[in-house]
Amino acid sequence: MYISSRVGATIYRLVLGVIAALGVWLQFNASGVAAWRLLATWVMLIASIYYILGGIFSLAMRRLSPGFEICPMLQGALVVSGIMLMIGAVIFAGCGMDLPGASGIGGVIVNFLVPVLMLVGWIFFSMKGLWRPIDPFNWLAFLVIYVGFVLLSSFYISQSSDLIYPYEILNYERISIATMLWWLVLFAVIDLIFGYLCVVIDFAMSGRLSETIVLPRIKTIVIEEDEAVSTVPEATKPSTTNAAQPVSSTKSPIALETKPTAPTKAPIVKVNVEGLTDHKSAKNLHGKGPKSSKAPELTTSSPKSPKITTSSPKVPETPKPKSASQPPSKSPAKPTEAKTSKPIKEVKNPEPNPAKPKSSKSESKKSSDKISITSPVKSKSDPV
Repeated sequence: MYISSRVGATIYRLVLGVIAALGVWLQFNASGVAAWRLLATWVMLIASIYYILGGIFSLAMRRLSPGFEICPMLQGALVVSGIMLMIGAVIFAGCGMDLPGASGIGGVIVNFLVPVLMLVGWIFFSMKGLWRPIDPFNWLAFLVIYVGFVLLSSFYISQSSDLIYPYEILNYERISIATMLWWLVLFAVIDLIFGYLCVVIDFAMSGRLSETIVLPRIKTIVIEEDEAVSTVPEATKPSTTNAAQPVSSTKSPIALETKPTAPTKAPIVKVNVEGLTDHKSAKNLHGKGPKSSKAPELTTSSPKSPKITTSSPKVPETPKPKSASQPPSKSPAKPTEAKTSKPIKEVKNPEPNPAKPKSSKSESKKSSDKISITSPVKSKSDPV
């Protein structure tokens, strides 16, 4: 995680390198040639060279990421050494020891401004995940090499020089070797602590934390069982033979609600027959009575098809036999008029009942009446 701006990273590194070079000049201006023996001088010199080259490299190599570092291990050594410069300045000021080198504004630039800028540049403009767990010991080697250089070179420097031991904690002739070792161990521990803290932050910001730390996988199964309450009345409940039997298990029982199926009504088919007035004419229609010359036609109408009514021809009325005693009438006999048809009646499942025979006169008068007979027809959905 970093700012992927090539222009911003380049400008920041160049500016930091120039400020570090300014710190080198301030050190030599304050201490002269003896400034070579100061830790801050070495840190400022290496930082100026590294960050100026890093800015030029970032601008020239456009095929690489803006957060690419030339030497991540050297960058970490500079960051941790800058932190040690700030901590050392605070400890020396607290213990009343003299801190050689630049003072005033120059001391603030060398001991505080440049270390803070190196830390901020690493956080915002550098790729993360490039440091290794062994790197804090490599960074500590930088301080160990500096201490060894100062102690070994003290035998070859004129005793009149003021910076034979630039820091009082290294003057073992004055504070004893044990005290010097105690101070060196203290600074080494502080260096390792901050070094590993930087490694942890670098690793956390790299985004690889989730790939390394394996969390336990806990598989959770949630079973929701809604207790259904049957609201079916007792009269409409199905028989126990057709109802689903509950499965026996160790879990809590689940009430099964069964809904009765609504009975399907068979469609009623109406049959309109002309000339059918009573049960006797129905018998004649079924072939039990006297056979007629022409049977009436039946038409059925279903709910989906339109009703078609066919009328049968009227049966001619048979004339009454005349008795011998009655004189023949001069005028021709007028045909009897048919009575008005009675309203159509709907009879479901008609069954012929035995009835007393009526006179032929009543049959002829009611022959033109209509009776509708409706019989249920099984639909396709009804079970056989």
